[in-house]
Amino acid sequence: MTTELPYEIWLHIFRFLHPKTIKQLRFVNTLLYDLSLDEYHRITQIGYPSPLNDHAPLRDRGNARRVRVLIIRRGPIYLPKDESSRPRRPRPTSWKSIKAKLSQVRLLVVRHEPETTLDKLLQAVPGLTTLTTLDIYLPYSLDDHSFYWTKLEVIKAGWPIFSVNLTTLSIDMPLEEIHLVLLSHVTLLRLENFSIILYIFFPTSEPNGFLQNTLLPFLSHHSPTLRSLKLKAWEKVDISSTLTGLQRMPCLNSLYISHPFLTLESTSFVGHRKFLETHQSQLQHLTVEFLAPPPSFYIAEEFFNQEWCRVLLPELQSLSFRLLCFMESCDDAAIPYFQRHILTVKFLRIYPMIFSYDQVASILTGPKPGGDQLTALRVLDIQIWCFSPDFLRLLAEQTPRLRSLKLMVSAIGPDKHSELRNRVPEFCDALQSYYFPEWGLYELQIGHLHGSLLPPSLRNQCKVALFRALPKLKEFCGLGPGESWLEEQETETVLTPVLT
Repeated sequence: MTTELPYEIWLHIFRFLHPKTIKQLRFVNTLLYDLSLDEYHRITQIGYPSPLNDHAPLRDRGNARRVRVLIIRRGPIYLPKDESSRPRRPRPTSWKSIKAKLSQVRLLVVRHEPETTLDKLLQAVPGLTTLTTLDIYLPYSLDDHSFYWTKLEVIKAGWPIFSVNLTTLSIDMPLEEIHLVLLSHVTLLRLENFSIILYIFFPTSEPNGFLQNTLLPFLSHHSPTLRSLKLKAWEKVDISSTLTGLQRMPCLNSLYISHPFLTLESTSFVGHRKFLETHQSQLQHLTVEFLAPPPSFYIAEEFFNQEWCRVLLPELQSLSFRLLCFMESCDDAAIPYFQRHILTVKFLRIYPMIFSYDQVASILTGPKPGGDQLTALRVLDIQIWCFSPDFLRLLAEQTPRLRSLKLMVSAIGPDKHSELRNRVPEFCDALQSYYFPEWGLYELQIGHLHGSLLPPSLRNQCKVALFRALPKLKEFCGLGPGESWLEEQETETVLTPVLT
C-alpha cells in the first residue's frame, strides 16, 4: 500500500509527524525505514551551543546524501553524550563475549591511527550533493576557539560540493571574518536566496572596506540568479553605500532592508532610491525596517517625503514596514506612502504606527478619494485606536477578498469615534445590526496594545457577536490568554445583511 504514493509525497507527510513516531516507523518496512532516515537527516547541524537540540549530526557520507539543510553553529561539533541518561547495557552473552575478544585481537594485529573529528567531517562532506540550504552562524572565533577553524575547514572543503544545488545561503558572522567563508573563487550556480547580517566586532574596524572587498564582489558575481536579498545591518555599517554598489539583479523579486536610523542628516538613503529605481518593475516583496537608537526618535514629516519613499513599485504584492523604537508622531505623513502601493499588495503589515478610523479609510481608498475596492489584499496586519463595527464595515466594503486580519487595538467600542476605553457590551449591541454574509474573512486575530485582557464573560460575549456577524469566519484568536475559537456560532436571530 505504501508504494501507491510517490516517494516525495511520503517525505512531505513525514514532516508533520512527531520525531518519536518517525523512529517507530523505521521498523515497519524498507520504504518507511528510508523515509524516516531521510526526514531525520533532512536538517543536519554542525555545532551545538545548547544540549537541547533535535537536529541530526553529520557523521558519515551515507546519511550525508539525505541532508537538505545544513546548519553551522558555535559550540561543540557533536552533542556531548550524557552517560547518566543512557540505559544500562545488558550483560553480554557468550557469543557476544567471543565477538568482543576477536575484535580485540584484530585491533592488536592491525593498528589504525585514531580518527579525528575533522577527518570524520571531511569524509562526510562529499556526500552533501543534495544540499539546498546552508545557514552559517559563527559570531566570532574567540567565542568558539576550540571548534571554529574545524567548521571553516568543512565549509572550505564543501564549496565544490555545495555549488551544484545550493539555492539558499544565510550568513551571520563579523565582517572582519567574512572573507573566510565567501571565498573569491566560489560560484554557486543556483543561488536564489541570500541573507546576511552586517556588523563589525572591533569598534576600530572600517566596515566599508570589508563590504567593498568581499561582499559586493560576491553579490555581483551571483546577481544573475538571485531572487531574494536580505540585508540586515547594525550600527556603523552604511547600507546605503552597499545598495549603491550593487548592480542590477534581473531575477530579484524580494528585498529585505533593516538598519539603524540616526537622523535625517546622518542617515543616507541615496542607495535605497537608486536600488529601488533599478528594480522598480520587478520587486514583488519589500520589507523595510528601521531601528532608532535610544532615546526614541520622533518621526518628522520629512521622513516620508524623501525620494526613496516616492519610488512606485507597480508589481509589489507584499509590503512590511516597521519603525522600531520610534515615537509615532506623524501617521498622517505616512499615509501617502502606503496609498501608492495599496492597489496591488496582497499582504500589508505596518508596525508600530497606530491609525484612527479615518486614517485607515484614507489608506484603503488609495490615492484617489472614493477609490475602487481592493480586490488584491488578502492579509492585513496593523494597529488601530478603536475596534468597532464601523471598522469591520469599512474593511468588508473596501477589501472583499481579505482572508486574514491581524489587529492590535487600544480599545473596543461601539462606533468609530468611541473614546479610548473598552466598551465591549456596547460593541456587541451595535454589532447586532451588522451582518456580512459575503465577506470571506477566514481568520481574525485581536491583541490589546496595553496587554490587558478582558474578563471571561466579556470575551465570550464579544466572540459570539463576531461569529454572528461574520458567518464565514473560521479561526479567532485574542482577547484572552492563548484562546482560539474554531467553530461558528449558531444563532436563531434573523439579521439584515449590510452587504449583498
